[in-house]
Amino acid sequence: MSHMHVLYAHDYNWTFRLESLTPDDVWDVALKNSEHLVTVYDAGSKTVRGRPLKELVANRVPYRSRGWCKAEVEWSSCRSKSEQNQWIDAPESEAGGGRAQLQGKVPMTPELFEEDMRKAEFTHRNDAAAVLELQRKIFHQKVSECQRALRAHLPKGELSQLAKALIHYKKLKVLHLRNMDVGAAEAEEFAKVLAVNSTITTLEISVGSARDECGAFWKALADMLRSNATITCLKLGFNDIGDDLTKALAEALATNGTVTSVDLRGCNITSEGCKGLAKALKTNGSITTLDLRQNIILSGGLKAFAEALTTNRTITTINLDYNGNGHEWLWELQKIIKTRNESTGPILEDAAAAQSHVWTGEVRIQTLASRLTSNSVNTTHLDFEYRRRAEGIKAFALALVLKTNRTITKISLKENFVQDEGCKALRCAGSLFSLYALAEALATNGTLTSVDLSDHNISDEGCKGLAKALKTNGSITTLDLESNEIRDEGCK
Repeated sequence: MSHMHVLYAHDYNWTFRLESLTPDDVWDVALKNSEHLVTVYDAGSKTVRGRPLKELVANRVPYRSRGWCKAEVEWSSCRSKSEQNQWIDAPESEAGGGRAQLQGKVPMTPELFEEDMRKAEFTHRNDAAAVLELQRKIFHQKVSECQRALRAHLPKGELSQLAKALIHYKKLKVLHLRNMDVGAAEAEEFAKVLAVNSTITTLEISVGSARDECGAFWKALADMLRSNATITCLKLGFNDIGDDLTKALAEALATNGTVTSVDLRGCNITSEGCKGLAKALKTNGSITTLDLRQNIILSGGLKAFAEALTTNRTITTINLDYNGNGHEWLWELQKIIKTRNESTGPILEDAAAAQSHVWTGEVRIQTLASRLTSNSVNTTHLDFEYRRRAEGIKAFALALVLKTNRTITKISLKENFVQDEGCKALRCAGSLFSLYALAEALATNGTLTSVDLSDHNISDEGCKGLAKALKTNGSITTLDLESNEIRDEGCK
């Protein structure tokens, strides 16, 4: 028993609590039945054996009022993930379709636990001192070493408790708060503590409540960002933040010099909120990545980003996938990109991992070709799948023809309708006309290992050029020619 707390606090264990007492009608029946035995430890015989219920002393004190039971709950809540401590016979929730309300719990500080213990009941009152000492020991041992914490399904009041405990998390780097129900007062309390926190670098928050119910929380969070100097990654995706609260966050980020990555996916942000973020980017000097996927941003907001990029020299990635109509903004961004093709200034997508993604739809690929020619970008994989046309491929061909790039190892040109003519464009630098150009470039390129030319309407003629290249190329291991028009002659 002296080490039972290890089971409750260990990160590899889960605690599932049944807190309900035996119903009175069931208890009464068992009390009258002498054959109904309860297995207990018998101090007289020093053995574990069954005894009739009527011989035992009834303890009808509720679970949460018992001293040792309170300790079990607290030890279990000290784990890094709150989901590992669940009250599984909790009252059913109408909103949850009749299922139990599985709520998370934040560990109490020893001071709060001691105060709570004054209301606890013990079979042996002298156990109270031992319980308090064990809780203090486990709390400091677990919390002080925790580096990643996930607190999910927190009811009101728990964020306040976390605010009081946060000072004891000496090594905490990543804090995830998901599906919280939070009040205005505790939101402000938590934000004030977080503002001076010196360990947390990644903060992920999912409130799970409507905007009007948690507006105070987002405002408090914005105020926190004006002072906090350690958070670098801010993940607020899929919250109902909206434009007004986005503007509040943007105003704080305008002067924040620490945050480098902001995730605002699916936050119901329109062009108005986007304009606030764009304004912030004009003065912010730390943000490199901004994720705005799955919002409602149209051309007005996107144009504001184009204007902001004329002065911002820090941001390298803005993801705007799955927003509304308004693709005319691409022309505005194209002008910005063209002025930077010889500089190290920001581009719209991640230069190291997704260089080709910027040049989609109507935006041409000439700028990318010039960058790749100089080997100034560490890109290894170019993906041009779908929706491209021969003109863009011709521009990209120039980089290959010049045979100067030594970083690209994989190219995907799937479903670009390149055909024989489009692929011949890779033949020579002077006249970008035919499919054989790709073959000629590949013949001497010693870096590429994978080429996808599936679904291009390539015939036997184009295939012959590729086959000739393979005779001298020593690096390509994978060539995909699926769904073309290659017959026996080309296969030969």
